[in-house]
Amino acid sequence: MKKIELLSPAGDMEKFYAALKGGADAFYLSGKDFGARKFAGNFSNDELIDVVEKSHLYDKKVYVTVNTIVFNDEINEVFEYIKYLNNINVDGVIVQDLGLIEFCKVNFKDLEIHASTQMSIHSSFGSKLVKELGVKRVVLARENTLEEIKNVVDEGIDVEVFVHGAHCISYSGQCLMSSLIGGRSGNRGACAQPCRQKYELYNNNHELVNINVGEYLLSPKDMKTLDDIHKLSEIGVESLKIEGRMKNKYYAFATAHEYHNSLMNEPIKFSSESIFNREYTKGRIFKTADSEFMNYNSPENHGIAIGTVDEFMNNFLTVNTEKALGVGDEIKIFRSDKSIGGRIEKIISKNKYKVTTKSIFKKGEILHLTYDTKLIKEIDEELNKNLQSIPLNISFYSNEDGLTKMELMSKGQKISVVKEDISQISNNIILTKDDVFKQLSKLGDTVYYLNNFECYIEGNIFIRKSDLNKLRREGIEKIDEIRNSRFENTQVDDLVIPSVDTENKTENKLFSVEVNSINQLLAIDVSKVSSIYYGDCYSVLEAYKLNDNIIPILPEISKDNEFVLLHNTLKQMTGLKRIMVRTLGQLNYFKEFYEVETDFTFNITNQHSIKFLENQGVEKITLSEELSEKQINDLKGPLELVVYGHQRMMITEYCIYRANNSCNECSLDGSCLNDRFNNRYPLMRGFGCRMKIMNNRPLNLLKFIGEISNLNMRLRFTNENEQTVKDVIQSFTKGTYRDFDKQAYTIGHFVNGVI
Repeated sequence: MKKIELLSPAGDMEKFYAALKGGADAFYLSGKDFGARKFAGNFSNDELIDVVEKSHLYDKKVYVTVNTIVFNDEINEVFEYIKYLNNINVDGVIVQDLGLIEFCKVNFKDLEIHASTQMSIHSSFGSKLVKELGVKRVVLARENTLEEIKNVVDEGIDVEVFVHGAHCISYSGQCLMSSLIGGRSGNRGACAQPCRQKYELYNNNHELVNINVGEYLLSPKDMKTLDDIHKLSEIGVESLKIEGRMKNKYYAFATAHEYHNSLMNEPIKFSSESIFNREYTKGRIFKTADSEFMNYNSPENHGIAIGTVDEFMNNFLTVNTEKALGVGDEIKIFRSDKSIGGRIEKIISKNKYKVTTKSIFKKGEILHLTYDTKLIKEIDEELNKNLQSIPLNISFYSNEDGLTKMELMSKGQKISVVKEDISQISNNIILTKDDVFKQLSKLGDTVYYLNNFECYIEGNIFIRKSDLNKLRREGIEKIDEIRNSRFENTQVDDLVIPSVDTENKTENKLFSVEVNSINQLLAIDVSKVSSIYYGDCYSVLEAYKLNDNIIPILPEISKDNEFVLLHNTLKQMTGLKRIMVRTLGQLNYFKEFYEVETDFTFNITNQHSIKFLENQGVEKITLSEELSEKQINDLKGPLELVVYGHQRMMITEYCIYRANNSCNECSLDGSCLNDRFNNRYPLMRGFGCRMKIMNNRPLNLLKFIGEISNLNMRLRFTNENEQTVKDVIQSFTKGTYRDFDKQAYTIGHFVNGVI
């Protein structure tokens, strides 16, 4: 069976070395720009060179993330950056933006293209499409099950799967929550994690729903699949990915160590559990139920439960535990409404400690160890060791004629260093094998350990120690160079920029309309709109009977087992010619049967991504909802822009009602989440019982539509009643912005763009 790759995060140089020493086979990391973890330390261009060279000496690989959306005025900079990555011999780039696929394919012979999880690929149909376009590996959505992963593997594309670390509650690449709430876009690497904040749930009767176990209603547990990774190996997964570029070096080391040793069937000495976890779940891979998936109690590090409080008085704590605590250890107690904690200041006796804390611990409360000084010290000792894992054979020969020759061999790579002026005949100090061994075996600052040493000395000769050291250093430089040459990419000087020639194709000056219910459909005066999109899969057949000119919108997510159901539904619509798709899988599957348009879910932000979709036969392309006015007007093509409507912030496999055993007839529609600022975010049922979270205020760009050129414009209705549908269409048709309550709407990113 092929050895599976263990892929570790490297947020900066320190964490890279930690993961390397922990046993990772490859590293994913980012330069200073265009990576999906903007606030990690990340790597300068010079640091990238160092990391690539060091990794290749250890037979490791480096994949650089270029996995953000790219705006049109940045595209040439990104092209040059990827050329730089290729020319310093990076093994692969992880991309989100569709426009980068063709560019990479035509310019770089050896640089692998990996489709980021931000590309939202979650079906074999999506994987098949990007494979045909030159993508080597797909990073699947965390929501895919073992069986679904196997389907993708069977398509013949390399598959990378997250196996440990934080879960995003939303499908990656489909979350606008941080973007719309605070302007920090997850699609630009700047997510502020509003999902880790407190929320209240109100049902469709506007009543507060009591969630007894906590208030962090969108905060999942962390993933840990350590005991089951062999199942992923058995189905042919190429790479196991650990999340955590923002975590510290101890996490980087310990997680790499755990998974490496598990894969090698070796004992695990260092656990990451006390370093960071939000409690663990095996994730969607192994079909964890919603009720076991979430940690409503707290998004903080939960560490390890070590025992209970026996007594607490005047900051003196007695613990029922078999775990001996040390000075500097940090402990925490999690209550339903908050967490409290402290630090061990002094050891009084066995299980009795003086604690630095402002809190009062109660008898019987469970204590968690969240910082283990003993573990940290042990890991520091490992990190301070030089990693010498590459075998090196040294053969040395010297004679009285002045010839000195050293051969180095490592894993089939061989070099020779010959000198004719460093040895001399001597009757006083005679060179011995031990003398040579002592100088040539000094490999402490290299990647090598001495596997075999041979020494042949003819006659009575002498060589200075400094010359032997120079000989060793020259040999190491040469063997390093030849070993690194195995990973060299074909160098590129001049880039080939794919053509993006296109034409604006504004159909007419009427607005198109998107509706999500029969009542909304019936409220439309068809003479005032250019086209009608219908977004509710459950009632679309009824809608089509009422108006056979509607364009069905497929769901944001459709897994392999749902394609046949969707297609069977569409086939019942006699005469249907056009649909709107929302995923790469849907585009690949349905373009054979229908004319297709694409929705905002494709995150289209530049001319090259527009051309990508045009080349796939897409008739009309909806732009990203994270563009400013300037960025919108910089684009051309058969484009559409949503100018009114609740923006979908998140689509998730998780349903809050299902998680709390309240899943009877769906209660999502009409419910909402209330944040700490009393903003209410409507919930909607998605296809497949998925949950959608909408922005609290509808987007309204009516006063700006005169500043938007050469675009089709769409009004989106989600939870509006029939009268609101009529009023909004009338206001946009007449251009009467004064009809709107300005405080009830948002202009999104139209003026300021995103961070």
